[in-house]
Amino acid sequence: RGSSITDVLVEDNFGPLSNVRFAVFALGSSAYPKFAAFGQYVDNLLGELGGERLMKMMAGDEMCGQDQAFKKWAPHVFKLACDTFCLDDDESILEAALALETETLSNATVRFVEAKEQSTEVSLSKCYNKTVSAGVLVNRTNLHAEISTRATLLLEIESSLTYHPGDHVGIYPTNRGDLVDKIIERLIGVDDPDKVIQLQTLKESHTSNGVVKTWVPHERLPNCSVRQLFSRFLDITTPPSPNLLQHFASIATSEDDQAKLTVLATNPAAYEDWRHWRFPHLLEVLEEFPSVRPYAPLLVTQLPILQPRFYSISSSPAVYNNQIHVTVAVVTYRTEDGKGPVHYGVCSNYLQDTSISGKVYIFVRSAPNFYLPKDISIPVILVGPGTG
Repeated sequence: RGSSITDVLVEDNFGPLSNVRFAVFALGSSAYPKFAAFGQYVDNLLGELGGERLMKMMAGDEMCGQDQAFKKWAPHVFKLACDTFCLDDDESILEAALALETETLSNATVRFVEAKEQSTEVSLSKCYNKTVSAGVLVNRTNLHAEISTRATLLLEIESSLTYHPGDHVGIYPTNRGDLVDKIIERLIGVDDPDKVIQLQTLKESHTSNGVVKTWVPHERLPNCSVRQLFSRFLDITTPPSPNLLQHFASIATSEDDQAKLTVLATNPAAYEDWRHWRFPHLLEVLEEFPSVRPYAPLLVTQLPILQPRFYSISSSPAVYNNQIHVTVAVVTYRTEDGKGPVHYGVCSNYLQDTSISGKVYIFVRSAPNFYLPKDISIPVILVGPGTG
């Protein structure tokens, strides 16, 4: 039966799920009024149907440390499940439990070593576990008048990829060069930002002979220069997470910086106010707390991966069978109610700055629900909402 998320929990019954043990990790965003409502509904419903709750529901907030919350929850609930079903002595269970443990990296367990360079296509394919194709930007037209302060670009990309009307193209952008250069200047552990390196982590393996430590390549980041890592593979424009701010607090040499960073890292309300008002990228955080000088190999492991941006394809393969067209509004804005520094949309400004005949790395994401009917006599309703 249905349940309101505010219903009183009833667990001491013998419902149809009385032989089920469960734990719920709810996903949500505190930007919305009913935070993690569906997870709460499922948690209540399973309890009402007789299920036995292994532990109180936990939630991950998309706006603040969702990944970290899950990584904290997963090993705990796994151990509870093992205890409940008496699985502690199984060797494979022990290995799984060790794999779930949150990996704590330090300056001593990460390093850069010299390596052979990989092609950009291979590097992107490894990082994103997806086949990536190199297109060529052959034309760019600003659809606004010259006197306009806005820019909306029609971009024509030469590509052998096949697509259907309604599909999306994923584009891998690069971060702004001036932003990358200034961040690298504030790092330690970088001798030559243009030397090809491999990021390695020190892994512990539990064997019959004891614990064996081995240096292994990072599972996602490819062999490339530090400059390329920060340009193409790492997200440096999203505000740093509380976990990263906590790390910055631990390495700050100024007591004032330490105190302020600790508050931001441990006080969710203070963090959200700061994040919403300033929406700072990595360089702005390092400028705000100048005594923080991160160790580059460790910082690289703490930053999120730069994600591709998706755009609706605005061309038809019946007319342009060797091209993909996209229409992109160039994004710039100021933070702090328009009085803060100028921020730039990562991909739209990348596409505006890419030289004609330059390579653009892309893939096609099918969207069959957006395909037009094969029978052209069937009427369709087309809506232009004006959202860009």
